Amino acid sequence: LSGLQDSRVFRTLGSAGLSGLQDSRVFRTLGSAGLSGLQDSRVCRTLGSAGLSGVQDSRVCRTLGSAGLSGLQDSRVFRTLGSAGLS
Repeated sequence: LSGLQDSRVFRTLGSAGLSGLQDSRVFRTLGSAGLSGLQDSRVCRTLGSAGLSGVQDSRVCRTLGSAGLSGLQDSRVFRTLGSAGLS
């Protein structure tokens, strides 16, 4: 997920209606969009096209979505996102 640190990724996510990804509201943004975490294939394709090929891996999608994104708070994925400023 190292590509998440690239600013163009945030622009891509914003155009997909996920502009909240840059702050803590990401959880509410994804939830209110009915995306069930990041398991929605459209979101995975959007992230993949932005250079986040790891998000297309089904294991990663399951990790992110297994508890309504709460898994982001205690996983290797969370630490990666945290280093990109998405604490």
